[in-house]
Amino acid sequence: MKKALFTLVIAIVLIISLVVHSFCFGTGDIIADIKDVYNDVFNDGITETKVFPELKFDYSFYETAIDESEYYNYNQLNKVQQGMYKTILDAVIIMKTGNINLGMVSKKDAVISMYAVKYDYPELFWLGFEYGTGEKDDTVYLRFDKGDLEGYTYTHDERVQMMQELQTAVKSIIGECITADMTDFEKEVAIHDWLCQNVAYDTDADVFADNIEERKRENPLPWTAYGAIVNRVAVCEGYSKAFQLLMYSVGINSNLVCGEVTDGSPHMWNTVLLDNEWYYVDVLWDDVDDDNVIHTFLNVDEEMISKTHTAYSNMSSVKDDSTIYSGEYNLKLPTADSNKMNYYVVNETAINSDNEFFDVVVDNMIMSANDGSDSIEFYYSYKEMNENVVSYDIRDNKIFSAVKGKISDFKGFKYITYSYGTFILMISR
Repeated sequence: MKKALFTLVIAIVLIISLVVHSFCFGTGDIIADIKDVYNDVFNDGITETKVFPELKFDYSFYETAIDESEYYNYNQLNKVQQGMYKTILDAVIIMKTGNINLGMVSKKDAVISMYAVKYDYPELFWLGFEYGTGEKDDTVYLRFDKGDLEGYTYTHDERVQMMQELQTAVKSIIGECITADMTDFEKEVAIHDWLCQNVAYDTDADVFADNIEERKRENPLPWTAYGAIVNRVAVCEGYSKAFQLLMYSVGINSNLVCGEVTDGSPHMWNTVLLDNEWYYVDVLWDDVDDDNVIHTFLNVDEEMISKTHTAYSNMSSVKDDSTIYSGEYNLKLPTADSNKMNYYVVNETAINSDNEFFDVVVDNMIMSANDGSDSIEFYYSYKEMNENVVSYDIRDNKIFSAVKGKISDFKGFKYITYSYGTFILMISR
């Protein structure tokens, strides 16, 4: 959702604006309704199964695309769960109806395997929000299409056409944003910025609305990568799946995270793997301004993300089959304790104390101006996240005076500050 932008004119050459986050996000519950279907639902025997030609997403257009064997959640499963994972994935790809036999396993293992598939494959936009598990003769079954369970949101023919549209759109975005000489970090920034610049938040998908489940069934696309990438309208789940899918397409591993934000609303965001270290990313929370892309939540550590986001518990907290349906979970979140690839650290625009403020700001403004750029994004990490800061350096015109002496046609600058410590200085000439 685009957040409101409020501008306060301080002086002719100094304009300070505040961007205030309003918390309105799409649901982060990747499986919205987990239903423990009574055994008699599965006692009708195996119903007729429609088998369609296998249609997997084609990553071959980008030679460094991540291999499916590297997907994060698959590698958190034990061997038994990995077997079920493959069975479930194959069933979803061919849009299988009827009972899916998972063997003599527990329902807990079945649900964990189902979660892993949905967390690893953001392109499965045709898979609905509900499914059921059942048990017969010590054998656990999964199915998508019995009774009130809506397993597939589109027909096979619709899915084929939409997959082609999604592939075409992904290829177009990669061609537009990515060059062969880019580092992984540069690829990530380019894709992050494309999503912020081109995807709009679906304001009709209010998670607190009484009819939110009805809305999701009438139009599930804002919760999908297809909705974000093709229609360019999404909620947090669509943003996150689109980011994950585009990361995959350029060979970078990524994962989905479900949880809540500070106002208690459900939310979804990402983790991303760079140089063998995991970081948190929230593209939607960086999509706050129609005129400027910011990077407050690009490659942050757990300490930073936990100030505003709370992830749901790991699956390890589920003890048995009886509790698997009573909560919302992630599988096992990776450790994210590094700042090395944080956007501001990489660009050397992170400010860690009042003593650093003057030097970091002035040096970067002069360097950027000499390089032909008149806009610089900074982040201060040492003050309370929601404290809107106007530095004493700016109030006392110290920065203005220092920069004016180095840039001959310098007339002033515009100062825009965003929630959570990010601000942009734009030079006027």
